[in-house]
Amino acid sequence: MTTQTTEEDLSQAEEACAEGESALERGDTAAAEKCFTRALELAGAEDREGGTRLAARARTGAGRVRLARGEIEGAETEFERAHALRPSAA
Repeated sequence: MTTQTTEEDLSQAEEACAEGESALERGDTAAAEKCFTRALELAGAEDREGGTRLAARARTGAGRVRLARGEIEGAETEFERAHALRPSAA
């Protein structure tokens, strides 16, 4: 069974990304990680432009979280995933 990403899902993913970015700016990496994970869940199978864009944004955020924690390899992996989703945005 395939779950289709809805406009509401994309809207909530957008909010989760924004909340994650705010949490990261405050230095709250745990909250940021939860927000970016939620955004990835909501972005769905990345089967539409909005889902792909938001998944790339969430992967970039997750990479920034790992970088802030000193997890260089994990950050690199997340950044590569983001780039694979939206190579033109890098």
